[in-house]
Amino acid sequence: DMNDTDIILQVPCIGTLTAVRHEHTCLSTGMMVNLGIRPEYVRICSQGGENTVSGTVSRLVEEITATRCVLSAGEGADDLQFELTVPKTDRNSLPQPGSNACLYLPPEHIVVINQIEE
Repeated sequence: DMNDTDIILQVPCIGTLTAVRHEHTCLSTGMMVNLGIRPEYVRICSQGGENTVSGTVSRLVEEITATRCVLSAGEGADDLQFELTVPKTDRNSLPQPGSNACLYLPPEHIVVINQIEE
Protein backbone atom coordinates (compact mmCIF):
# COMPACT_ATOMS: atom_id res chain seq x y z
CA ASP A 1 0.00 0.00 0.00
CA MET A 2 1.19 3.58 -0.54
CA ASN A 3 0.34 7.09 0.52
CA ASP A 4 1.96 10.45 -0.27
CA THR A 5 4.99 9.84 1.95
CA ASP A 6 5.26 6.10 2.70
CA ILE A 7 5.25 2.69 1.08
CA ILE A 8 3.82 -0.09 3.26
CA LEU A 9 5.56 -3.39 2.43
CA GLN A 10 4.37 -6.89 3.35
CA VAL A 11 7.47 -9.04 3.87
CA PRO A 12 7.15 -12.84 4.22
CA CYS A 13 8.24 -14.16 7.64
CA ILE A 14 8.63 -10.73 9.24
CA GLY A 15 5.42 -8.80 8.56
CA THR A 16 5.03 -5.14 7.65
CA LEU A 17 7.80 -2.63 6.96
CA THR A 18 7.45 1.02 6.07
CA ALA A 19 9.76 2.72 3.58
CA VAL A 20 9.87 6.35 2.53
CA ARG A 21 8.24 6.94 -0.84
CA HIS A 22 10.45 8.90 -3.20
CA GLU A 23 9.00 11.41 -5.63
CA HIS A 24 9.61 9.41 -8.81
CA THR A 25 8.61 5.98 -7.48
CA CYS A 26 6.99 3.83 -10.15
CA LEU A 27 5.58 1.18 -7.83
CA SER A 28 2.03 -0.04 -7.63
CA THR A 29 0.04 -1.94 -5.01
CA GLY A 30 0.55 -5.71 -5.17
CA MET A 31 3.93 -5.52 -6.91
CA MET A 32 6.58 -8.08 -5.82
CA VAL A 33 9.94 -6.40 -5.20
CA ASN A 34 13.39 -6.98 -3.74
CA LEU A 35 14.36 -4.69 -0.87
CA GLY A 36 17.70 -3.60 0.45
CA ILE A 37 19.28 -1.61 3.24
CA ARG A 38 22.96 -0.89 3.79
CA PRO A 39 24.35 -2.68 6.89
CA GLU A 40 25.59 0.54 8.49
CA TYR A 41 21.99 1.85 8.73
CA VAL A 42 20.63 -1.22 10.57
CA ARG A 43 20.58 -0.83 14.37
CA ILE A 44 20.07 -3.15 17.31
CA CYS A 45 16.96 -2.28 19.31
CA SER A 46 15.81 -3.35 22.76
CA GLN A 47 12.30 -4.46 21.74
CA GLY A 48 10.07 -5.04 18.74
CA GLY A 49 7.99 -2.32 17.16
CA GLU A 50 7.53 -0.58 13.84
CA ASN A 51 10.16 -1.55 11.25
CA THR A 52 11.80 -4.13 13.49
CA VAL A 53 12.91 -7.67 12.72
CA SER A 54 13.52 -10.36 15.34
CA GLY A 55 15.77 -13.32 14.76
CA THR A 56 18.84 -15.24 15.84
CA VAL A 57 22.40 -14.01 15.50
CA SER A 58 24.04 -16.52 13.17
CA ARG A 59 27.57 -15.09 13.15
CA LEU A 60 29.86 -12.18 13.98
CA VAL A 61 32.62 -11.27 11.54
CA GLU A 62 35.55 -9.23 12.82
CA GLU A 63 36.75 -6.69 10.30
CA ILE A 64 39.54 -4.10 10.52
CA THR A 65 37.49 -1.16 11.84
CA ALA A 66 34.11 -2.77 12.54
CA THR A 67 32.27 -5.96 13.39
CA ARG A 68 29.61 -7.34 11.05
CA CYS A 69 26.67 -9.11 12.69
CA VAL A 70 24.46 -11.47 10.67
CA LEU A 71 20.93 -12.15 11.90
CA SER A 72 18.64 -14.89 10.53
CA ALA A 73 14.88 -14.33 10.59
CA GLY A 74 12.29 -16.84 9.40
CA GLU A 75 12.40 -20.59 8.93
CA GLY A 76 13.82 -22.93 6.29
CA ALA A 77 13.47 -21.76 2.69
CA ASP A 78 11.94 -18.49 3.89
CA ASP A 79 14.98 -17.66 6.03
CA LEU A 80 16.04 -14.02 5.57
CA GLN A 81 19.51 -12.72 6.39
CA PHE A 82 20.11 -9.23 7.77
CA GLU A 83 23.49 -7.65 8.36
CA LEU A 84 24.51 -4.73 10.48
CA THR A 85 27.92 -3.16 10.89
CA VAL A 86 29.06 -1.65 14.17
CA PRO A 87 32.32 0.17 14.91
CA LYS A 88 34.87 -1.76 16.97
CA THR A 89 34.29 0.70 19.82
CA ASP A 90 30.67 -0.57 20.13
CA ARG A 91 31.59 -4.27 19.78
CA ASN A 92 30.63 -5.11 23.40
CA SER A 93 27.00 -4.11 22.75
CA LEU A 94 26.53 -6.85 20.13
CA PRO A 95 24.61 -10.02 21.00
CA GLN A 96 26.58 -13.26 20.68
CA PRO A 97 25.96 -15.96 18.01
CA GLY A 98 22.97 -18.12 18.90
CA SER A 99 21.23 -15.41 20.89
CA ASN A 100 18.04 -13.63 19.90
CA ALA A 101 18.18 -10.02 18.76
CA CYS A 102 15.92 -7.31 17.43
CA LEU A 103 16.96 -5.02 14.58
CA TYR A 104 15.53 -1.66 13.56
CA LEU A 105 15.40 -0.83 9.83
CA PRO A 106 15.02 2.96 9.39
CA PRO A 107 12.30 3.65 6.77
CA GLU A 108 14.34 6.40 5.10
CA HIS A 109 17.09 3.87 4.28
CA ILE A 110 15.01 0.96 2.92
CA VAL A 111 15.23 0.92 -0.86
CA VAL A 112 13.41 -1.02 -3.54
CA ILE A 113 16.09 -2.66 -5.67
CA ASN A 114 13.96 -4.12 -8.45
CA GLN A 115 10.66 -5.75 -9.33
CA ILE A 116 10.44 -9.53 -9.15
CA GLU A 117 9.20 -11.02 -12.40
CA GLU A 118 6.68 -13.78 -11.74
